[in-house]
Amino acid sequence: MNRRDAAKLLGAVPLLAAAPKALHALKQGREAELHPMIGDAIRAVEVAEKYMREAKHDFGGHRVAALRATEAAKVQLRLCLAYKAERGR
Repeated sequence: MNRRDAAKLLGAVPLLAAAPKALHALKQGREAELHPMIGDAIRAVEVAEKYMREAKHDFGGHRVAALRATEAAKVQLRLCLAYKAERGR
């Protein structure tokens, strides 16, 4: 193997490492289409999270806890989709 071939091979390593994550995301995307209410919920939580992060006030001291809860909600909703993607319908 010459240097050029070795460089090409080494250049592909990050792509190969990212491939399983990309496939998993693709499966979850299909699941979001099959379960649109969950996909809608994820997007709604993301919009609310962005709004709270950009707000000039702290919502009476509740912003930090609410942001933690939005992150937890996104994780759980994505786990729902991941479960369905891995174990079928």
